[in-house]
Amino acid sequence: MSNEEYFPDVEETNANNFKENVYIKPKQDMKMYVGKNFQITHAVETRSLFEPGCSSWDRVKGYRRETKEEVLCAECPYAKGIPQGEGKLPLKCQLKYAIFMAHESEDKQYVLSVSVPVYRDFAEYRKSLLKIGLDVNKVITKITREEPLKGNGYAYAFEFVSELDLNATTDEENTLLRIKKHIDTLPEKSMSVLDVADIIVTFFETEGKEMTENRARRLANSISADGISVKV
Repeated sequence: MSNEEYFPDVEETNANNFKENVYIKPKQDMKMYVGKNFQITHAVETRSLFEPGCSSWDRVKGYRRETKEEVLCAECPYAKGIPQGEGKLPLKCQLKYAIFMAHESEDKQYVLSVSVPVYRDFAEYRKSLLKIGLDVNKVITKITREEPLKGNGYAYAFEFVSELDLNATTDEENTLLRIKKHIDTLPEKSMSVLDVADIIVTFFETEGKEMTENRARRLANSISADGISVKV
């Protein structure tokens, strides 16, 4: 699984946009099943090795923590794995991903290190946004640490919260207001996003106005940010 396949528009880190990384510590910063809201900016594939300590942020150059030595990943034996004897797994660097998120300070950014399985979940979440014309850097995402299905690692769930710049028109705002009032009269006081989107399209078609399915879905998603229960 290549990083380009899942996140082709990775923001390159250089001297002009360098930010101080603030690493998220799962047990301290992400309590189990207590979600936190973030604006995800980009993600990169990384490689790391515990002993000897080495890490790479671009899969091209690695940095040995103790010696401060710079090594080329393509020439490093740990990239392919060094045999450790019969019945033992080879010693090799681990493939991981780093998800970067906006920080309260403009010169900093949060970094969350995740495993390949978690990144697959993140990629599926991103695909669901791309289908309606959005991307992770255009929305607020709730990230929740969960119990992993197996192993001792960390598992995370990614959930859409709200769009940053929806810029609804007057007609769209009036339509959303009508739907909110309708949902409030329902016994369960909730409705699925798809049902809300269908209602929005119907309202606009009835009035002879254009409304695409993607736009209707984005408008429907926005209702949950106003405290109305909308189920995905």
